[in-house]
Amino acid sequence: MNKLMLFWIMIGISISVHAQKTISGQVLDQETNQPIPDVSVLIKGTSQGTTSDFDGNYVLKNVNDDAVLVFSYMGFITQEVAVGDQSVVNVVMKPDNNTLDEVVVTALNIQRDKASLGYSISQINAEDANINIVKENNVINSLTGRVSGLQITQANTGVDGSSRVLLRGITTISGSNRPLVVIDGIPVSGGGSGGNAWGGTDGGDALSDINPDDVESISVLKGAGASAAYGSLGMNGVIIITTKSGVKKGGVGITLSSSFNVQDIMLSPELQNEYGTGAFDQFAPIGSDGKPVLDYPFSWSWGPKMEGQEYTNWLGVKDTYSPQGDPFKEFYRMGSSITNTIAFQGASENNSFRFSVTDQKSQGIVPNNTLNKQTYNLRASSHLTDRFNVDGRVSYVRSKVKNRPTLAEGSSNTALQLSLMPRDVRLEDVKNNTVDEDGNEMQYANDPTFNNP
Repeated sequence: MNKLMLFWIMIGISISVHAQKTISGQVLDQETNQPIPDVSVLIKGTSQGTTSDFDGNYVLKNVNDDAVLVFSYMGFITQEVAVGDQSVVNVVMKPDNNTLDEVVVTALNIQRDKASLGYSISQINAEDANINIVKENNVINSLTGRVSGLQITQANTGVDGSSRVLLRGITTISGSNRPLVVIDGIPVSGGGSGGNAWGGTDGGDALSDINPDDVESISVLKGAGASAAYGSLGMNGVIIITTKSGVKKGGVGITLSSSFNVQDIMLSPELQNEYGTGAFDQFAPIGSDGKPVLDYPFSWSWGPKMEGQEYTNWLGVKDTYSPQGDPFKEFYRMGSSITNTIAFQGASENNSFRFSVTDQKSQGIVPNNTLNKQTYNLRASSHLTDRFNVDGRVSYVRSKVKNRPTLAEGSSNTALQLSLMPRDVRLEDVKNNTVDEDGNEMQYANDPTFNNP
């Protein structure tokens, strides 16, 4: 018996050792001993990361003891540091003299020597950044924490939704602040569709239709000179995505890849647990049907203090007036996504091709929010003469999404409704009482502000 208890104690100790923690530190230049701002700090093998501030300081939360931090910055040698039992990780970065001859993809898909450019540009190779390994539903999310000045916000748009992207900050309050997206030299729409300040749904964008397995590299052009070739379209910066071709493969080859990832809510709002339904420190009046009349203002959490007293709940049933569980943790589920890709590529002396087929099935954190998407991508090129090349790309995407989440101030926005729901209302009761005996929708309140999430 004592050996068994000791065994369980040992398990408990090993679990606590691998608990997540917060890592902080400072990044300095070896030659000048000065702080380096905008250094990318990533957890190796993941898309979780941050960047250093103006003083070279950084903070990275939810880091495991066995994690490896990758520090990278243009013009410096990338460094990897094992976390172990450290909570403070300071790094001194060495200049990389080999980057002087680096070739990057610039405006109009032209390759240039990076050192000869007069503007800021960041290029990320998909293989080096694990974009092809840690596959995001939206490929732009893979750049989070990797490019200085690039702000990416993943909103609650559901599976196949778009993300908010800012490169030069907010420059206008009436127009779009999103950078221009260029795929293989062709400008495409980079903004989400369908959503607005008063609701609607996000139908995704061109970035959400790109298969991460098809990406070769991503270039981010920040300066005004970088986007001059695209005119006013590039006023907010340019993101250039280059897809894979068969030019690096001799003969014919087949590539298979499969990935599975999960997502869950990390934080939920802190809710008050003192007051419930009612108004003026009183319960709602009881109607002729024996149920409380929960119209404004009695539908809000302005009633008496919840002290476990007996009252009539919204179903007309005697109940205990007390706060219920966290509706966010009860409502949202763990999302998942599985992606399978098969690609055929080949190259001869003057011709090359690559054809890929991708099947993706995803479940969002919102119940019944699902995605079933197939992507077909063909890229081929032919070197006809010494001065004339032909390069073409054809893509076909078939996407079926169910139950896209409502956004912003829409009455069907689940996050909004969960935050407004009075604390004495059980989410389980709302879920199990959606229609009455006549098949009509049931609401826990007679207030148009509220809706059944």
